[in-house]
Amino acid sequence: MQFGKKTYLCRKEEIQTIYKNADRDGRRLLNEIFASDTDLLPDYQNKILEVRLHSLSTPGANEAVKNICKILNDTNTVYPFSDLKLVYKSVAT
Repeated sequence: MQFGKKTYLCRKEEIQTIYKNADRDGRRLLNEIFASDTDLLPDYQNKILEVRLHSLSTPGANEAVKNICKILNDTNTVYPFSDLKLVYKSVAT
């Protein structure tokens, strides 16, 4: 992910309420997300590509992931060269 996009996500209110130093800890969180397991589940009938993010190392990280999913889902991004809308979900409880 590009530097500017990481900075954008780290500065969102949903992340800053969880981490005192959102820039530093948010970047650490994003790096953990990128290194973790993810399931990609296409649903061609409903034109959705579900991105399931697996549980991370701490409850705080899992809560932050849920907030990041909301931020990303609000963008209504379509996967490139397809008509599949990206829908992010955390499987952490």
